[in-house]
Amino acid sequence: MTEQENFDLYVKWVLFAEGVYADDENDKGGTTHYGISARFLKTISWTGGAPTKEQAISLYRQYFWLGWQCDRMHPMVAWCACDAFIQHPSKSAAMMVQEGLGVTVDGKIGPITLEAAQSPNLLLFWRRYRLARVRFYNDILANDPTQADFIDGWHDRMHKLTEGMYFAGLIQRDESGKGLKAAVTSSTAKATTAGITIGGIVMWLQSNGINLESIIDALPEGGFVGLAVAWLAKHNFKR
Repeated sequence: MTEQENFDLYVKWVLFAEGVYADDENDKGGTTHYGISARFLKTISWTGGAPTKEQAISLYRQYFWLGWQCDRMHPMVAWCACDAFIQHPSKSAAMMVQEGLGVTVDGKIGPITLEAAQSPNLLLFWRRYRLARVRFYNDILANDPTQADFIDGWHDRMHKLTEGMYFAGLIQRDESGKGLKAAVTSSTAKATTAGITIGGIVMWLQSNGINLESIIDALPEGGFVGLAVAWLAKHNFKR
């Protein structure tokens, strides 16, 4: 998988995860359009009004993916790093990635961090990165209890990230079926592996412009999951 292909997969996922528009008075980032916050737009002196979907994709690539050198990281690390930089202050995001990689934690993406990010122990990285991000959430609540309403959404974001990487072929279930393991796999990883969730199937179908209503009437005895898995397998999970 090329770096551009990996970004294309990631940005499809992040647009799904973020939605089109959000405006919560308690959200310190302000209103968001396709996940691009008003607070971020101020930092780049944006004067173009609410960004369109195409502009949001361009901003993600310029300021987050390339801006934080995710294009130079292993595909899985790139997803985790870019998502952290989108969601959190840059120093905190960099520290999460560094904790995951097991390098010196200084909040700066430098040569040592980038070298480690190119061929890490993926399973170990994922476990440590996930722990660092959850710990960051807990620290937010400890310092500002008014943010408690967001805790479910933050954890849901981590679940969606796991699911997105699974569908991108970057992680897969371990042999015991009890958890996930990191894997270096093709970007066209098949969706026939056990454990696929309905939410993940719907995410992939919607992100690829598939009209769900056009297939619901054809449900086989296996139900929606059976149909979705069969359909994806038939089409080799092509983008």
